[in-house]
Amino acid sequence: MNIHVRPAGKQDATFLWSLRNRPDVYRHFRNPLPVSWEEHVAWMMPRILGPHLDMLFVLEYEGVLVGQFRLDKAGNKSVEVSISLLQEYRGKGIARQALKNAIMYVREQGHAQEIIAEIHQDNIASQHLFEGAGFQRFQTNDDFFQYRLLIQDQDYKDSLP
Repeated sequence: MNIHVRPAGKQDATFLWSLRNRPDVYRHFRNPLPVSWEEHVAWMMPRILGPHLDMLFVLEYEGVLVGQFRLDKAGNKSVEVSISLLQEYRGKGIARQALKNAIMYVREQGHAQEIIAEIHQDNIASQHLFEGAGFQRFQTNDDFFQYRLLIQDQDYKDSLP
């Protein structure tokens, strides 16, 4: 599988805005509505231009932009991961590779002890993805399940599918 992961840049702004505003993507978000271009730029630019604790990556599959994953600081020793893919590229193992890259990145940076994810209760595919990578459900908040992976417990670099 030819998946390339790289930090997002200004050139990715339009793709990321389009991805964010697809109803099949945002229906599982806390804010299940489209965002304006201005809101998107205000959110994205600090993550790609300046020193920011959150990281934003794009996913390319066979040379085509197909998704993104984010790592957001979520506390003193926690990082929250979020993955979004174009619908036509789901089910190809891209999200699994993105999650593996996210875990390895956090582990290598050494700044967090856990990775958390918030997954809508109707997003069964994401629940299976995260559970398959060793995440444990630890809390329910409204319509969302919260998952946690303690990164110091195992060598996830070798154990991920």
